[in-house]
Amino acid sequence: MKSILALSLLSTSLYAQTSMELDSIVIRGTKEQKKYNETTSSISVIKNDDFKAGTIDNSINSLNGVSNVQINKNGESYSIRGINNTGVTGVQKDNLASTIIDDVFQSDLAIRAGVFDLWDLDGIEIHRGGQATTQGINSLAGTILVNHKEPSFFREGKLRLGYGSFDRKEVAVMTNNEIIPGILTSRITYNKDASDGYIKNVTTKNDKWGRKNKDAARASFLYQISDNDKLIFDLKMFRNSTGGTYVQGTDPFKHEVLEDIDYKNKAHNAQGSIRYYKKVNEDFSNTLIVAFSKSKQEVSSDADGTKNNLAGLRTEDYKDQMMTLENLLQYKSGKISNTLGFNLHNYKLNDYHHFNVMFPLGGTNYALIDAIQAQKNLKTVYSLFDSFTYDFTEEHSLNLGLRLEYVVNEYKTFLYGVRNGNYGGSNTTIDNYVAGIIGDHGDENKKLMALPKLGYVYHLNANNDFGLSYSQAYRNGGVSVNRRRGTASNYDPELTHNYELSQKYNDKTFNISTNIFYTNWKKQQVQVRVVQNDPYDSSIKNASSSELYGAEVQGGVKILSRHHLGASVGYVATKFLNFKSGSTNYAGKEFPNAPKYTGLISWKSEVTDNLSVGVIGRLLGQSWANAENTKRAPNQYYIDLNAEYVFSSYGIEVYTKNLFDKDYLIYDGTPTSTAFPGTYHQVSTPRELGVRLTYNW
Repeated sequence: MKSILALSLLSTSLYAQTSMELDSIVIRGTKEQKKYNETTSSISVIKNDDFKAGTIDNSINSLNGVSNVQINKNGESYSIRGINNTGVTGVQKDNLASTIIDDVFQSDLAIRAGVFDLWDLDGIEIHRGGQATTQGINSLAGTILVNHKEPSFFREGKLRLGYGSFDRKEVAVMTNNEIIPGILTSRITYNKDASDGYIKNVTTKNDKWGRKNKDAARASFLYQISDNDKLIFDLKMFRNSTGGTYVQGTDPFKHEVLEDIDYKNKAHNAQGSIRYYKKVNEDFSNTLIVAFSKSKQEVSSDADGTKNNLAGLRTEDYKDQMMTLENLLQYKSGKISNTLGFNLHNYKLNDYHHFNVMFPLGGTNYALIDAIQAQKNLKTVYSLFDSFTYDFTEEHSLNLGLRLEYVVNEYKTFLYGVRNGNYGGSNTTIDNYVAGIIGDHGDENKKLMALPKLGYVYHLNANNDFGLSYSQAYRNGGVSVNRRRGTASNYDPELTHNYELSQKYNDKTFNISTNIFYTNWKKQQVQVRVVQNDPYDSSIKNASSSELYGAEVQGGVKILSRHHLGASVGYVATKFLNFKSGSTNYAGKEFPNAPKYTGLISWKSEVTDNLSVGVIGRLLGQSWANAENTKRAPNQYYIDLNAEYVFSSYGIEVYTKNLFDKDYLIYDGTPTSTAFPGTYHQVSTPRELGVRLTYNW
């Protein structure tokens, strides 16, 4: 707790929030039309103009190092307050943090297809801690919201061309056109980002093994029905083709892989949404959101992860489909404000895996089993929620919230296997094992959850606000299949109790905010292994409880009107209270991918009316790379630079990422079992240089 107190008493030379006058910004993620200073949560608000130097990556990696936010394994997942969004132990079907883009929830497959795109950005909100009362299912760790610019009633456009290291090419265009004056307008955007990557396969002689090629297109239409009614229709399509992000060999910083089969990943997403906003009268307004999304992903890889053809080709196919409907009725008059919401969410996921299992026979010997695993998951969520705020006086406000959520989760899996070869006296053992697991498995899980929230805000004066809150958040239960034993079992929802203290100060040139939090995690869903080195002999169970506590300090200051300093620092301590898997006792161990310290400092300077310069420094403290706390990721420091010169309608930007070309082994993927001989290291991205040309009209 001494570390928390030290953070909360940091001098005001540390600043994080980059936007001035935050008291005028309405926070979209709360769904309550609250301004920044009226919230008790820890929220980072990053507007488009503030994000200039961070858009070098045009992906979620740009958020790396924001207080208590870490992007893991080069963008495969992210952690908020030490909680990995895909799960603390093992990857599960439901996430611990949610990603919402233009008011629409995004599935894992959609994110893999490239929906996290920063071209034509309006702003980003990062909400830390449980957000279940307003966001519902799978927002236990927090929520990241990305909002793009809406169509406007005037003509404008922008073109960007870029070239950088590793033969990176960028083409992006935006055009906004008024179709019917004052009534109908459109905004069309397209962004292409392609690179050969920096990883090569020395076995297949593929110098572009780490390639990426992303296309993102959006057509948005705004129909102004009347002064009090408007409708926004969005249609989006994404395509993302990539190689791998891991490296192999004795020297991971050679950026090489050794596999005799190249890794290939192709993902696609198409989605559409309708948002209808209506001002009923001076007190009431209503928002209706209807959205549909469909994604697919195809992955092929080396099943054994070595330069030898031990297990051949592994293929994975995923398809999902999502439909959501949400209605928000909002009331605000005098001392009372209220948001009443209803949400219906339907999600389908099918996946199909075909691969050879390397069945251990003792020592370094193994047998091949030709295996198929097909899974179907259907989840339907019905939610009713309300958030009520009462201003007792100008200084005191009370917030009461409750969400009732009913979840129906159906899970089915089909396992099939056949011995692939003659293994003499071991044939009977292998065949008996295969016979024990093949077949259909599945179950249905239903649960009603009640998620309360209580908050209090003290408005000391026009610039100072203090708050405290209590809330609950959860991840839904489900059905888990032990693939080694061919058994299926239910697991219950996991629940967190969240306690938070907040402070926010803001004026026209300076702001600072502090949040101190404690989270108690009950009935935690964890991957429990019967045999420690065999991930197939495992299942998800409510077998753990944990706690985490920490703080965030963030703020910003304007200096002489032309210069801006922003910074953030985060601290989190995580700990399993009780958890045993196989022969390993995890009690007292820290979460993986949970650095105790994170920090980001930025400097933006308008050198002249035409020239601006930006610098971003990132800090990620040491963290464990696995739940066993045997593999450690080191302290990481990165510096990114950009400079832009604007003349007339044109602009030229030069940038560098990882200026000092720091090399870090962020995950040691040395194999621990002969059944899984592949090495899968993760290292930091090497230095990148680039230039961009823009034209505005």
